[in-house]
Amino acid sequence: MEEKRNLRKIVDKEKSKQPRRILELTGCAQCLNSISLACRRSKNSLSELFSSISLWQKTLKVIGGKFGTSVLSYFNFLRWLLKFNIFLFIVTFSFIIIPQLTMAEKNHLRFTGLEFLTGAGYFRDTVMYYGFYTNTANQHGNSGTSYNMQLAYIFTVGACLVVCFFSLLFSMARYFRNNFINPHIYSRRIAKLIFCWDFTVTHESAVKLKQKNLRTEIRENLSEIRQEKVKLTLNQRLIRFAAHLAAWVVSTGVGIACCTAVYYLAENNSEFVANHGNPGAVLLLPFVVSCINLVVPRFYSMFRLVEHYEMPRHEVSVLLIR
Repeated sequence: MEEKRNLRKIVDKEKSKQPRRILELTGCAQCLNSISLACRRSKNSLSELFSSISLWQKTLKVIGGKFGTSVLSYFNFLRWLLKFNIFLFIVTFSFIIIPQLTMAEKNHLRFTGLEFLTGAGYFRDTVMYYGFYTNTANQHGNSGTSYNMQLAYIFTVGACLVVCFFSLLFSMARYFRNNFINPHIYSRRIAKLIFCWDFTVTHESAVKLKQKNLRTEIRENLSEIRQEKVKLTLNQRLIRFAAHLAAWVVSTGVGIACCTAVYYLAENNSEFVANHGNPGAVLLLPFVVSCINLVVPRFYSMFRLVEHYEMPRHEVSVLLIR
């Protein structure tokens, strides 16, 4: 951006050095020229402002340069989810939570601190609990004005869905506009990677990141093509099939065992809580489920030590399915 700004200043100086007779314009033309120049400067200033406040822009460029666009797209999706959640919080807090807070009564329950883990107790009479919200019109004093909560729910959720839809539509259109190139089907996007250099990238560090990104993508595509051409013997195929079958049997067994354990624990959880007077006993089931969600995916990822797939994307797909 700094380099572009300097180039723009140089161009403006060169324009100011032109003969006066060339720059002599009518009053209307001068006004239009000034307005056009002001609009361009405002657009450039806004572009620089949005670029400076964009979340993790430099970090995402580094990730894209080191790991390629496939990994970068995942983090871009996480950033989009964060932005949408911020927007969702602002809308719901403004049109749903604040009206409920204005009509809330004093909470007489005792706060112990365990509510941060259980979500019950003191939070049952606050906006942190779903049962606290009403579906009636809130009357404000004797002025006669009311706030219909049913309409607030409908329009708030509807506005969020509409914004989400148009945001996805705009993102898809922008991606299609910037990346739609139809090379030959057997080029494996190599033609797109080689002949699609972004000439707007002028900064040295940005150029290096772009080169690293292209190098990573080309390496990924070439590795997939090379692995497809590898011919395995019958014994190697049988060994690989046996490894896949054993991994699937073990992973399926672990999944069934975890589901069975959670089912029986949920069936007996109410009796366990009734026998123990400690309020923290209700955390047993969430604790077990959290441990399963933490340990089992790591266990599944260890299967790559014995499993070998021809395509890296197949390994990712199998891991996600498990």
